[in-house]
Amino acid sequence: MNKQTDEEVIRLANEGNYDAMYELARRYLHGYIEIKVDKEKAFELYEKVALETDNVDAKYMYGYCLYNALGTRKDDSKAVEVFKDAASRGDVSSKYMLGIMHYYGRGVEKNYEEAKRYFDETLAEGNEKHKTDAKYMLGLMYYNGRGVELNYEKAKDLFEITTINGSDRQKNETSYLLGLMYYNARGVKKDYQKAAKYFEYVSNNGNDKQRRDAEYMLGLCNYYSSTPNYEKAIECFENCYKRGNLESCYMLGLVNFYGNGKIEDFSRAKDYFEESFEKTGDLSAAYMLGIIYYNGRSVEQDYAKAKEYFDMCANNNKQNGISMLGQMYYNGNGVPKDYMKAREYFNNLLTSQKSSYVAIAKFFLGLMSYNGEGTGVNYEEARKLFEEAAALNYYEADYYLGKLYYWADGVSEDKDKARYYFELAANNGVNSAKKALTEYYQVAQE
Repeated sequence: MNKQTDEEVIRLANEGNYDAMYELARRYLHGYIEIKVDKEKAFELYEKVALETDNVDAKYMYGYCLYNALGTRKDDSKAVEVFKDAASRGDVSSKYMLGIMHYYGRGVEKNYEEAKRYFDETLAEGNEKHKTDAKYMLGLMYYNGRGVELNYEKAKDLFEITTINGSDRQKNETSYLLGLMYYNARGVKKDYQKAAKYFEYVSNNGNDKQRRDAEYMLGLCNYYSSTPNYEKAIECFENCYKRGNLESCYMLGLVNFYGNGKIEDFSRAKDYFEESFEKTGDLSAAYMLGIIYYNGRSVEQDYAKAKEYFDMCANNNKQNGISMLGQMYYNGNGVPKDYMKAREYFNNLLTSQKSSYVAIAKFFLGLMSYNGEGTGVNYEEARKLFEEAAALNYYEADYYLGKLYYWADGVSEDKDKARYYFELAANNGVNSAKKALTEYYQVAQE
């Protein structure tokens, strides 16, 4: 039928030939030689053939038009009825659409278990396109734990197939998700290079939003890689910033603050952090503004201003702000010294999932026990806390362990152990340990 001329198809359709009606509907929907697109006529013909015959292809297209508002008003509930009729007659495309409608809650209540049943049937019964579409949706279900137990490994296997056989949209979406999996170590070992490969694909092939989001992630991969490419990262962040991605604004602030791949520019960093915080409320930017005022970078040192930003972070349970407030109260920077308040902040960090904050907390709590600040001197408690902080690579704790063994504070005197800890701390940049080590060798030579 699809090889016949427009005139022949129209004539046969007018004579009541249902196959001709179906073919004519297809030509009206997409346009064909001399037939102009007319979605209303296409819908009328699909509806007629679907209701008057057992043609499952027509039934599917009738439902498809209702779902996508092609030539008629959108009617998801009616579309569900039509797809169910076609599915009961073995139409796999309709089963897939019923999976979609149950997954997103279109025309029916959202039901992930029912959606999975339809996708499984599509996978088992369909052609290669059906199988790819079903694998894509099942991958999303395993990735998000919807209707199934969350399983990144299964999601990864399904997504990898989709990146090869899927539509352009599916390839871009699954490539982006695979990039996120390697970036965040979800079901795979963290691998910035593999993540970058997927993000680069999307940045070259996706729509505008996908390109912008993928290029930002590509920038992060190059920035945080064990072999960073700051030039590429900056290029990505600047491109994203120009296209309205405000997350890149914060990253450009970091680049300028730390001088990654360029000269430090604290003033410019401050401008980026302020824009990021003002436009997005990003508390990471607020924290960095606090650091700028705390250290007087490109501005006059202002502990009160710094505390405002750290308070914002702490009030939202951001551990970086809690840590800085603990240190401010411990040192009396911009606030009266208050060891009890400092202890309260540091105790709050002990349950952190981030080991660096636990290490900071244990070190300062150890320091307070060592010096008897806010509590009596307790060398045994200090040693325990310093050892725990040192085990988390807080090297200043090694210096204090060296002092404990050198002066026999709560432990037996052990000059060799003292030297070991001083060397460990000195080799990791602790200046007070370098000085202690120099004095140690001077005394040893006397």
